[in-house]
Amino acid sequence: MRTRFVRSRPGRRISSRRKPKFMWVRDTHHNVGPVAVNSDDWLFDWRTDMSLSANFNLPDFTVYRTIMQVSLQYHLSAAAYPADTGCWFAVYTDSSLQAQNVSVFTATQMYAQKYMLWYKIYHSEGQMFSPFAATVAASTYSLYKSFDIKTRRKLQLTDSVFSTLQPTGNMVLDQYDVSVNCLIRLP
Repeated sequence: MRTRFVRSRPGRRISSRRKPKFMWVRDTHHNVGPVAVNSDDWLFDWRTDMSLSANFNLPDFTVYRTIMQVSLQYHLSAAAYPADTGCWFAVYTDSSLQAQNVSVFTATQMYAQKYMLWYKIYHSEGQMFSPFAATVAASTYSLYKSFDIKTRRKLQLTDSVFSTLQPTGNMVLDQYDVSVNCLIRLP
């Protein structure tokens, strides 16, 4: 059997792609004195730890996945509650150089941010699984919700991931706790 002669091509180069760098950014916020609109910047501590500021000219980075756990402790301001009693929860990206203390759930601000999640956690969700049938105004209630957001949101260095909690109806927040695991791809 004859062996076949294979000639190599001298002008051809083999190039390899750089392996992408991923990083989990983890943070938790516990607020025992919530206000009407509660906004949290989830990449602030990461930017501070990495000594990143708006003065650097670095390329964009990408948010691939965000896993959030939200725990609410609240009471009702009246014994009877309307159907809209609950808490709006939104996750969005926006510039970290702007103030984020305005309500993102009003009709005038709806399209200013780039939303990843827009959800309302209803009081009736907790009541559905509660062993207590009666609603008492002095009672303290708890709600828990977990979210897994898969996205490929490209952010500039000055952008960040925010979450906002805003109670509606007769809900009065006593405290909340949100923990976040955010997977980002670095340039």
